[in-house]
Amino acid sequence: MTNVRKFMGRALILAALGVVAPSAYAEEGTSPATQQPQDKPVMKRGGGQRLGGLEQRLQRLSSRLNLSEDQKKQIRPILDEEVGQLKDLRNDTKLNKEEKRTKFKEIANATFDKIQQLLTPEQQKKHDELRQQALERRGKRGAPARNN
Repeated sequence: MTNVRKFMGRALILAALGVVAPSAYAEEGTSPATQQPQDKPVMKRGGGQRLGGLEQRLQRLSSRLNLSEDQKKQIRPILDEEVGQLKDLRNDTKLNKEEKRTKFKEIANATFDKIQQLLTPEQQKKHDELRQQALERRGKRGAPARNN
């Protein structure tokens, strides 16, 4: 596996951790209710679905933060935009590894901030806690912690 592929794999994992915290440990399979629609992008690494589709991520956020239907409708396009941006970043051959890492952090932080603005104060607190837990787990695995 090339260094770029390794980096992008790690970047995708970090995106999930930064945005939806513990959801990086998603199940491999999908239930019919949460299966990824054919027309939506799926974040994959290797042959299997690693981080889950957009709908799975939204469902995990919804269950952890008790999102309203209106909040889910507002968050779905934010996650969809992030998936597109990460795909573009992965395919960008002009940026070096460090530039991609920086850009990835910007995308992940922007997504987190956009979602945070749509949450109630109680949900914001829980969202922050989930993110912190994910950062702590990542630190235990030897990855550098995000400097925010």
